[in-house]
Amino acid sequence: ISEEYYEAARIDGASGFAIFRYVTFPLLAPAMTISMMLIIIDGLKIYALPYALTGGGPGYRTTFMTQLIIQTGIGEKMVGKSSAMAVVFFAVILVVAVIQLRVSRKREENLC
Repeated sequence: ISEEYYEAARIDGASGFAIFRYVTFPLLAPAMTISMMLIIIDGLKIYALPYALTGGGPGYRTTFMTQLIIQTGIGEKMVGKSSAMAVVFFAVILVVAVIQLRVSRKREENLC
């Protein structure tokens, strides 16, 4: 963020909190939108950590969709079923990403 924005806010008499609220936060909103979307998508495709810690147990309490897709395709040799599950999982991620993007864009518009 350019120092000119902060200088203009200080000249106008803005306090530290006002500078953050009306200058810093709105100008960081697009970067926060992309970061939030990447974090959500990354969280949905988690595989290694739960599998390494629990193997999906007890029962199926810690089995995630990605783990189920891999186990079905490789472990049970049901590649067609696994591919269908992957397509459905992709559709779910797409819907979540679109909803999150729309909400974030509305927030960005309200900040300006």
